[in-house]
Amino acid sequence: MNKRLLAAACGTVLLPLSAHAAIVNISAADGVGTEVTFGPGLYSISWIGTADGGLYDSAGGIALCNGCNVGFSNAFAARDSSFGSSNFEVGIFTTRSVYGSAAAALAAYQAGTPIYHDWAHVVNGVVTGGTDGLLANPWIADPEDGTYHLVVFDADGTRTNNTGGISLRIDRVGDAVPEPATWAMMLAGFGAVGAAMRRARRRTVRFSFT
Repeated sequence: MNKRLLAAACGTVLLPLSAHAAIVNISAADGVGTEVTFGPGLYSISWIGTADGGLYDSAGGIALCNGCNVGFSNAFAARDSSFGSSNFEVGIFTTRSVYGSAAAALAAYQAGTPIYHDWAHVVNGVVTGGTDGLLANPWIADPEDGTYHLVVFDADGTRTNNTGGISLRIDRVGDAVPEPATWAMMLAGFGAVGAAMRRARRRTVRFSFT
């Protein structure tokens, strides 16, 4: 499987092919997740709070693993549309830490604290996981076209004691990055122009699971 995952929340969201931003709000009490549909292109993703127009500063009552400390976190999980079947994928975006207050959690994500892109695959009921490493800051994402679900990540599975949520700002900022074969042709044909485009590609975070 090779999918690039991203999602937004608070109702069904269709991100238009424009420069206008969408603010998405993810309730920590909602375990089902809400839908977002992406068109082709590059998107700038940033964590925001109430001061920036979001509904939330952070999600409270969150555990990042069973038996871990409970606190505030802005970690979220992006799930593909086949979630719950025998084959699906989940991307997790997290500092791998919880914090003592909503303000501290939001500040950590906004300050460029290392944010990991972890993932889990379920194939015929067998679970595997890993990490694609750290996200760039600012985070420029290239999601695969389609509809995805996003939820606040809470590993202990208890939503009833959660408070708040996570707010994100998503801007479409450009066209999608060409696939590797296309890059090879561009580099062969355009020399220095291709080299410059290759440098730009290294600054792009792609949701690729292998």
